[in-house]
Amino acid sequence: MNSISILLPVCLFCLADGKAFLESGVSEAESAETDMSDMLAMLLEQPGTVDLSEAVRNQHAKDSHAHNQAALQAMFNSLPKNEKGNLGLPAARYALHRLFEHRHRWFVRGLHPKSKSGGEVAGKSHAVGKALQTLTALSDKKGLSLAALAALAGTLDELIQSEVSSHLRGFYEARGYAVEEAISGEKLKQLGEAYMTIYIAGADFRNNSKEDVMEDSKFMSEHTKGWTDTQMWVGSEISEAEKAKDGCTDDEGDCKFDFSESTRVVKKVVERYGHFNDGECHKLKTQLLNIQPSGPNQEKRTGRVTLADFYKAGLSGAWEFNEKADYLRALGALDESTADDPKVIVPNYVSSWVNCLSSSKFYSVCCRNECEDYMKVIEKQIGGPMADPDKIISTVESQSVFTLDPPPGLGKLRHRLVSIAERHHGKVPIHGRLFAQWMHHAFPTTCPYPHEAGKTNPQTPDEWMTETGRDIKASEDEVQKVVHQAKERPVEQGRRERTSGTVTSVNVAKEEEGEFPSELPWTDVEELLVVRPTQAPEKAGSSLLDMVVTLLEALMVVGLVCAVIWTASQQRQQRGLHHKGHQF
Repeated sequence: MNSISILLPVCLFCLADGKAFLESGVSEAESAETDMSDMLAMLLEQPGTVDLSEAVRNQHAKDSHAHNQAALQAMFNSLPKNEKGNLGLPAARYALHRLFEHRHRWFVRGLHPKSKSGGEVAGKSHAVGKALQTLTALSDKKGLSLAALAALAGTLDELIQSEVSSHLRGFYEARGYAVEEAISGEKLKQLGEAYMTIYIAGADFRNNSKEDVMEDSKFMSEHTKGWTDTQMWVGSEISEAEKAKDGCTDDEGDCKFDFSESTRVVKKVVERYGHFNDGECHKLKTQLLNIQPSGPNQEKRTGRVTLADFYKAGLSGAWEFNEKADYLRALGALDESTADDPKVIVPNYVSSWVNCLSSSKFYSVCCRNECEDYMKVIEKQIGGPMADPDKIISTVESQSVFTLDPPPGLGKLRHRLVSIAERHHGKVPIHGRLFAQWMHHAFPTTCPYPHEAGKTNPQTPDEWMTETGRDIKASEDEVQKVVHQAKERPVEQGRRERTSGTVTSVNVAKEEEGEFPSELPWTDVEELLVVRPTQAPEKAGSSLLDMVVTLLEALMVVGLVCAVIWTASQQRQQRGLHHKGHQF
C-alpha cells in the first residue's frame, strides 16, 4: 500500500464476531509476536518505567476504572456468561480486544483472534491469553466479573502506555536533556514530532538521533502519500495537547514541561493517531468499492471486487493492490465460492494485516472493523446474548446508525434469522458465527465475512513469508495470468457455480426459490463463544458480601498481574536479556 498510515503491513486481520475468538482460543500455546510475560518484564526492565502499583493507583485516581466499567457494560451484558454470570476466557479476550480497538484502533497482541493451521511462527509462544488464563484460573467456573474485567483493562492500558515514557526517555538522552529538568514547549514539540516520525514509520526507537529521524522522514516522504499532511496533523495535535496545561492556552511554546507532562503530551498524540488513520482506511475502502467492472454498483452491493480488477486497479492507481491469491486466501480476504472467478472481500481486506502499522511492541494500529458500530447498537438494544429475530429486525429498522447503509430485502434476511433461531430454541446468538454471517449479508460493505474455524490462517506479511518462503506480492506473470483468465471467461457464468463444500444444498434450493438472497455465499456452520448451556446468573449486588467479593475480585486481578510481571522479570533476568526499546 502507498498510503501514509498503512505503509507498513504488519497487523492481523480481525472480525468483530465471537467465532473468531473461539477459534483463536483453541490453542493458547500458538504463535504471537509478544507474549504477556515478555511484555510486562520488558516494561519493568526498561529505565524510567513506572511502578505497577503506582500505575494502578493513578488509574483509579483518574476514575479510569469506572470509565472502563461504563465502556464495557453493554458488551458485558450481551456476552454469553457462565453459571456465575461472569465471562469465560474467550469472551473476556473478545471484550478487551474490542475495547482497545474502539478507543485507539489498537489490536493488542494476544487479545486479537488468530487462526493457525500449522505450527508456531518463529518458534514464539502466545501471548496475553496466557496471562488471562492465569487470572481466570482463580476458579475455573467463576470467570471474570465486570469489575475484574475493567481492572484488567486499566492495568493493561497503563502498561502499554508506559512504553511511551520509556521511548521518550531515550529521546531525552539522545538530545542531551535531563529528565529531571523541564523543557520548553518548542523543544517538546520537536521531540514529539521526532517520536511520531519513528512511530508512524515503524522504525527502531533505539535509532532516535536527529540524523535517524531525518532519514525516516525522508523515506516516508518518498514512499507514502500525504506525509506532509500527516506532519501537519502531528504538529497541530502536539500544540493542542500542550495547551491543556494550565497557563499555556496562548503561547504554548514559552511554557515549561517536566518529563511527566511531556509524556502526557506525546501519549495524547499516540492515542489519537489511530483515529487520524481512519481517514486513510476510508480512502482505501472507497477506492476498492468504486471499482465497477461489470455493471453499476455491482461490487458496492456485494462488498466484493474481482481479483482481476483488484490487480488492474493496483497497476493503474495510487494503491498497490498486489498481494498473492494464496496470501489473500490465508488472510480470509478471498471469496472463491464462484468457480474460476475469485473475488476480494472488501471489509475483510481493509481490516487485514496488510493495512496495519506496527507502531508498538505490544499492539498494532489497524483499520477498524466498522461493523463494530452496528454491534454496539445491537448489544445495547438486546441487552443479552440471545435475541428474537423480530427484535433484531426492528433494531435495524429503527436505529439511526443503520440508516446510512440500509440493507435491501429485510424480508428475505428475516428468513435467515428465523433459520438461525430454529437451531437455538427460537433465539439468535448475537455473538455466533451465523449471526456474523447474517450481518455480512445485510451489510456486505461494512461487516466482514466470518470464515469457518480452520479455513483461514491470518498472518503478518513477515510471518507468512517466513513460513512459506515466498513473497506476499504477486509477480507480474501471476497478475497477467489472472487478468488474462478474466478476459477469457465467458460473459454468462452460472451464478451458483460453487466450489464443492462451500454452499449447502438446502441453501441453494432456498436461493432458487427466492427465499434467501443469492449474491453471497452462505454456510450453515455455527460457532459460539460459549458452547455449553448456561444457567441463570446469580443476582448481583444482593448483599454486602456480594459487593465485597466483587471488590476483592478486581484487586485480585491486579495482584495476579503483578505476580505475572514479577515472575517474568525474574526469568528474563536469569536469561541475561538486557535491552532497551524494541526492534521492528
